[in-house]
Amino acid sequence: MVKSMHLFLFGKPAWAQAIFTAALLLCAPGLITAKDAAAQIKLTIAVVENAAIPKTGTIIVEEAYRRLGIEIDFDYLPAKRASLESNKGTVDGDAVRHPMVARTNKNLVGVNVPIVRDELIAYSTGQSGSIGKLSDLLTFEVGVSLGDHSIRRLAKHPRLVTYRTPEQGIQMLLKRRLDYVLNWQRNFEKLKKNMKSANQVYPASKSLHTAQGFHFLHKRNKHLIGKLEKILQEMWDEGFVDMVWNSN
Repeated sequence: MVKSMHLFLFGKPAWAQAIFTAALLLCAPGLITAKDAAAQIKLTIAVVENAAIPKTGTIIVEEAYRRLGIEIDFDYLPAKRASLESNKGTVDGDAVRHPMVARTNKNLVGVNVPIVRDELIAYSTGQSGSIGKLSDLLTFEVGVSLGDHSIRRLAKHPRLVTYRTPEQGIQMLLKRRLDYVLNWQRNFEKLKKNMKSANQVYPASKSLHTAQGFHFLHKRNKHLIGKLEKILQEMWDEGFVDMVWNSN
């Protein structure tokens, strides 16, 4: 079709070409299918680096966009920069974040079907579940990963010790430089698979908070929200989301 249009325009004056092009653009919505239009889009999505949940969440996010026919790239960034660049619009969105991120990043719009559901647990080298609520930790030395802003806000602990990676937190716990570390249950289970010494650490509480992680987009991409919500709900119903979390 494109070749025939070029032949039609060959040798025509500039004004005729301009009129024909304008007419073609007016008709384009009827000529280009939704799938064709989606295929022309390529998005860049930020992912928090050195964090197991966002990394695994990319599998779910990528599959959702694949079903939409949209190609995406991931840009791994520190947690604060990931939300900053997403909010500025330098990237198109943030793969998986706690809903609190939207409170301070007004240009981000959440996809209202979670990528993950998780439980906040206190871990220690002891095997007794002595912590019943977050306020029970106030008199202890407690650590949390530097990028876990949501845990830091939830804990409301005046002397939280931060470390760059979850592995560093486990090492500090085993050296008794910390009494407890706070981590999401899924994160910790993944950590145990890759760090032998983490098996010397045990839950010291039941769930202290239930959280959900959501995919966020810059507001310029808000037209995709409804489609992503429908697809993600289908993925939950199919068991795809649970399968990803259980196998990674």
